[in-house]
Amino acid sequence: MKLKLLLFTFILICTGCRQEPQVQAAYDLIERVTPGYGKQFKLELIEPVNGQDAYEIDSEDGKVILRGNNTISLATAFNQYLKYTCNAHLSWFGDQLDLPEQLPMPEPTRNTINGKYRVYMNYCTVSYSAAWWDWERWQRELDYMAMNSINMPLTVVGLEAVWYNTLLKHKFTDEEARRFLAGPGHFAWQWMQNLQSYGGPLPKS
Repeated sequence: MKLKLLLFTFILICTGCRQEPQVQAAYDLIERVTPGYGKQFKLELIEPVNGQDAYEIDSEDGKVILRGNNTISLATAFNQYLKYTCNAHLSWFGDQLDLPEQLPMPEPTRNTINGKYRVYMNYCTVSYSAAWWDWERWQRELDYMAMNSINMPLTVVGLEAVWYNTLLKHKFTDEEARRFLAGPGHFAWQWMQNLQSYGGPLPKS
């Protein structure tokens, strides 16, 4: 009986220690962008403000408090803190993340994020640049998007497979379907309906 009680208590403690998935995702982002600094932040979920995504930046007991109604809002709060309290910067062209060992405490900030849907990317960006990214580069871009409040990025990864299977269902042969589809560097032309084929068929995987 005592063993069962101990096990039950242990399970309750472990369950209580777990972070909400949205909060844990934001903690993971912070550790990727600023390794070793996650323990100096405390993240909390709040309600939206008048239906809009919202975030807050504050401090308590020597920790930076970030609040948001979802992971994107928490990541936005993190980015705003880095920019306006630490004078740090994360961009496509390089980062300035020269942070002190002990992070400075911010001025209290409350804000909402404009727009229900914040769209990002286009066919050309995905085709000319992102087609060649590995997972590390994609992960950095996803973090960058979250920190800049993006919640509706264009995603067409794997769209060629949908086209290929659709063409087969419409009685195209394998070779005809592959000849119809362009390669990764020219997908933008195809998705914008400027191109119906390019050279020979796509290679078989």
